[in-house]
Amino acid sequence: MWTALVTARKLGAPPPGAPSNPAMDVERIAAMLVHAERHVLEGESILTRLRDLVCRMREGGQDTRYACEALTCCESTQVMHIADRDRLRLLLAPGNAG
Repeated sequence: MWTALVTARKLGAPPPGAPSNPAMDVERIAAMLVHAERHVLEGESILTRLRDLVCRMREGGQDTRYACEALTCCESTQVMHIADRDRLRLLLAPGNAG
């Protein structure tokens, strides 16, 4: 969730409690969704490379402990990116947007 807050600040979101313009909110949410979609795609690419690396390390008889820890961390981050993307999609769904 912190990524959504950081993205909101980068996009100039108003401070909590400030009056807002619903049309501007939709624009901001749409911009945030673009960022979230990119994070999900980049995350999938990273996960694919890390999984391949772990497999090659195992095949080569190398210690994969730290690579597996990094993979687990990236998988957790990806879950957050997906949740953020899905939350933004729901906000923009018909009936939810301004």
